[in-house]
Amino acid sequence: QLLRCSLIMVNKVSCYQKSALAGLSPMLARLSAGTEMSSYGEAQWNFLLDGGDVTAFVAEPDDESGDGGNDGGGGARRLDGCLLRIQLPKAGTAGDDGGGADCGFGMMLVRPGARGRGVARSLLDGALSAGPGGCGATARKLLPVCTAAGQPVYKKLGFRAAGRVTALSTTVGSARNIPLEAEEARMRVRTYGSTHLQKDTTGPAPPLDPAIRDLFLAMDAKATGYDRTERLSFLLKNDPAGTARSILATATTTGGDVVAAAILRREQPGGPFVIGPMMGTTEAALPLVRALAASVMAERDDGTRISILLSDHLDLVERFRSVNFESSFDFPAMTLDGRPIYDQGDGSYLSIIHPTLG
Repeated sequence: QLLRCSLIMVNKVSCYQKSALAGLSPMLARLSAGTEMSSYGEAQWNFLLDGGDVTAFVAEPDDESGDGGNDGGGGARRLDGCLLRIQLPKAGTAGDDGGGADCGFGMMLVRPGARGRGVARSLLDGALSAGPGGCGATARKLLPVCTAAGQPVYKKLGFRAAGRVTALSTTVGSARNIPLEAEEARMRVRTYGSTHLQKDTTGPAPPLDPAIRDLFLAMDAKATGYDRTERLSFLLKNDPAGTARSILATATTTGGDVVAAAILRREQPGGPFVIGPMMGTTEAALPLVRALAASVMAERDDGTRISILLSDHLDLVERFRSVNFESSFDFPAMTLDGRPIYDQGDGSYLSIIHPTLG
């Protein structure tokens, strides 16, 4: 298994995957500190890199002295840019040689001092290649979210808008008290998983019932058309010392049918709570959010935020706004073939995990 490679281009680009990703987060955090993603620290990078489905492409300057940039001292190697590629096995093909996988992209960052040198294009050329992790001619090329800064670069390569993602958030206290409409109120929600997300203690979380885990994986595959067992298993692992701790919630009808499910996570102590993925009927979305917010609520509301990234479903976006969720961005998803990212799913994918992970 190839864990690191060098790609000969205008700029020096290396790629890392699996165990070779260890130790990359400090350099990526320094890189992002000087860009529009300055809020991304090591904890957020670890969350992206530790899921087992990522290949990281990094541009490294030939002259380490450079222009000062963001080397940050300590002798750490400076990076000129990065791009992550996510392997997305199609449902029913997990475990094959990678030929059944599509490719997602995200977190393209270029150090301000290195811009205008073709770094972004070199990173994309490397990530679009059929190198380790697989992104061959038959693989779809997908951008779950494309920011305004990235759109010109991707459009030059032929990527086209294929949906929208809206980021919405409110305080945990407000989410806990969402007023539900009659059909929403009939949903019965049950939560499973860590009880330690609010106070950030490190005690062991109760194990998740394997039947519930398998149901969640099957619902996600049906909603997205992809087998994301590796990433979702990482999200549900709930290792207190790891980079993701989570709570899973399911919504059932009065007849006992499970019609929706979602994960809430916290990537670092003191950080915001994030809901995603979520799949199922739209009527269950707010009941799931309300129950997940209640499951981490402290004795008092300290203003901590809870956020969700809704994928299309414009009526659901308006419903969230009607209960005091505020929008922080609304960006397109983009694909090289112009087709919606999840067009092999059944239309029930409501919120993505992360702008890079989809």
